Amino acid sequence: MSDHVEAMIHLVRHAIARGRSSWAESDALRPLTAHGLAQAEAIGERLASGGAITAVRTSPARRCIETVAPTARRLALALEETEHLAEGSDPDESLRRLIAEASAPGVAQAIVACTHGDVIDGVLGALIESKIEIDGPLIAPKGSTWQLVLRDGRLARARYVAPPP
Repeated sequence: MSDHVEAMIHLVRHAIARGRSSWAESDALRPLTAHGLAQAEAIGERLASGGAITAVRTSPARRCIETVAPTARRLALALEETEHLAEGSDPDESLRRLIAEASAPGVAQAIVACTHGDVIDGVLGALIESKIEIDGPLIAPKGSTWQLVLRDGRLARARYVAPPP
């Protein structure tokens, strides 16, 4: 039996949203399309059935909130908005905070965190630099998830999960 504590971060890129060019209001209020809402429901179903998730975090952007709201609802968890997942955030800082939360002492956690393409692209760069085992293409289309496995508070491996159709 291993004494190592494993934790998981499910890093989700928001589902398909209305286009920036066709949205006249604040970008933070841009919603998911009907297809994006269906993706969000499928993401929620997959995550809720895949293990003991302890927290759901999201960028304050409406499209991110809408993406993980079904997950939080299915798991009866509060949905917590956090600025370190917002578009334009420092990906290294976002990853550091997520790792710290998921690897809280004595408790293996599994958290869901929804963010934007720019943040995930930066996290993928950090994964490459860390030289961990990476299972899947280094891409992050809308609605995709990166499962980041932590061992004793450090990145151990990462696995790409394609977006729902």
